[in-house]
Amino acid sequence: MYQMGGNYWNQWNNRLVDVLVNKQIKTGCQCGSWSPLGKQCAAGGRIYATALNILSLEIYYRYGKVFYKYSVFLLRKLKGFLQLLCTLGVTNCFK
Repeated sequence: MYQMGGNYWNQWNNRLVDVLVNKQIKTGCQCGSWSPLGKQCAAGGRIYATALNILSLEIYYRYGKVFYKYSVFLLRKLKGFLQLLCTLGVTNCFK
């Protein structure tokens, strides 16, 4: 979703950041970490939960938008192809 951007990414990212920041421990010896919630994190414990949450929050720094131009190009080509099929009567037009 990050590579495509747009509304889906913005909605997902805003919710994710809100949840992760609110669940992060802010006081005491465990300050800055996350408690292992759910079955998936129980096996790995606090270190596992914290590592996954940090990786989720740092996506902007791990990946550049390398596919953005290519995905826009492909979407434009697909739109043109679908319009051609509609013109030829091969398929129903999506509106």
